[in-house]
Amino acid sequence: MSIIKSKTFWFVAAAIVVAILAFIVFNNGVKPLTYLVKNQTVQESVRITGKIKALQSASLSFERQGRVDGVYAKEGQKVLAGQVLMKIDNSQTSADLLQARSTLEAAQAKLSELKRGTRPEELAVEKVKVEDAEVAVQTARQDAVDAVRSAFTKVDDSVRSKVDQLFTNPQSANPRFEQTVTDPTLRTAIESGRFAVEQMFSIWDADISALNVSSDLPAVLSRSSDKISAVSDFLDDVALAVNSLKSNTSLSQTTLDGYRADIYTARVNVDAAADNVANALQTLRKEETALSLARSELVLKEAGISAEEVAFQEAKVKEAQAAVNSLEAKSRQSVILAPFSGVIAKVVVKQGEITTPGSEAVKIVSDGSLVVEADIPEVLIGEVRPEMQASYVLDAFPGKNFTGKVVFIEPAETVVGGVPNYKVTFSINDAGKAVLSGMTADINISIRSVDGASAVPVSSIVIDPVDMRSYVGVVMDNGEIIRTEVVTGIRGSNGFVEIKSGLKEGQRVIVDFQER
Repeated sequence: MSIIKSKTFWFVAAAIVVAILAFIVFNNGVKPLTYLVKNQTVQESVRITGKIKALQSASLSFERQGRVDGVYAKEGQKVLAGQVLMKIDNSQTSADLLQARSTLEAAQAKLSELKRGTRPEELAVEKVKVEDAEVAVQTARQDAVDAVRSAFTKVDDSVRSKVDQLFTNPQSANPRFEQTVTDPTLRTAIESGRFAVEQMFSIWDADISALNVSSDLPAVLSRSSDKISAVSDFLDDVALAVNSLKSNTSLSQTTLDGYRADIYTARVNVDAAADNVANALQTLRKEETALSLARSELVLKEAGISAEEVAFQEAKVKEAQAAVNSLEAKSRQSVILAPFSGVIAKVVVKQGEITTPGSEAVKIVSDGSLVVEADIPEVLIGEVRPEMQASYVLDAFPGKNFTGKVVFIEPAETVVGGVPNYKVTFSINDAGKAVLSGMTADINISIRSVDGASAVPVSSIVIDPVDMRSYVGVVMDNGEIIRTEVVTGIRGSNGFVEIKSGLKEGQRVIVDFQER
């Protein structure tokens, strides 16, 4: 931006003109050029270059990345403050916000319930829950007793009616497996296994004889599961031996098939017994846990709500509210709203495009209200004050003057080319619709002025190098030139200087006064 202080310009121009005239006068013998002192307005000003801008202007962008889901503004369109201009896809955030609000409502309801305290009806409900849980536990305990007894019967029958036909003396201390087994280790395992099973049956039978719903049923069920597992291992060995048998003259295929079918049935029955015992144990533990929880709830209800519980729930409400606030803020980031009423100056992104945070998406300017902005260097800014009058000439309208005044001086500097500058905003009167944002303006700021002042051209004044006082050459009526001391004031942008004292209107002075 080219910035020229007008008084310097006019001083230089006037000096050149006067020098030329002086050369002519003193070298050609013509009379010196004079000026008749008269009262006029002397105005000192600063000239700079600036730009026309909208009173309000904003480049708007999304605060988060996303796909543009809607563009609702066109360039040149007038919009109202708060109008939706663009939005990005927000479906996931909307779903999350709905869930967060539901969580908040649930937390608030729970807090209200805690503060209200336990009602008699709620205590009654909790007591019924405990009673129901106690019944469920008793049922589960009875089912557990039945499961153990049933398991013993099935396992015992599976061994005695299905497997013992392959042995001699199966229930003795020396059971013998009567089938041909080529693997001696397997035979030993089968015969020792049968003996161990018989011993186990005796112990298991004793457990069952003393079994009732008051017994330590989890322990009984666990021991029964171990016994069933041992029988299952024994049946696996027997099945391995039987499946390896071949029919011969002493063992018909029909008999062999019958053995295999019986062993299969025995294994199925044992597996079913194992499942029943495991299910009974699981059900018992579940019902006992439910009973414990029901009793704890009843105790809590009877004891009432503690201050710590209320404080904890209040914290949960705050946490849920914070989640809602966060998602609402995120949802707002998916929409660009017009910050003020104006006109859309530029639309950068299109529907379907992916935006990045901070990238300009749309620009809006105020409608009709224009200002002039200029950067003034620090050497001149001290002369400028708010409310000072200014005039403008626009490149687009040569010869036409616009007026206005200084309305704001930005306090923070902007460094341009290493020089601190200060942004100054001017009003502009009667701009009309033809004046557009972005036009260049030559600005003339009226720093100070004096109306009705005696003024002479700047070239008329000579400063004595000895006393540093100002003098002019006054032309008397007889043609004599009198050196006269004057007190000067402001220097106008038109090349004239205010004379505060020493001259009066009607006197004539040498335009280029040079003492010889």
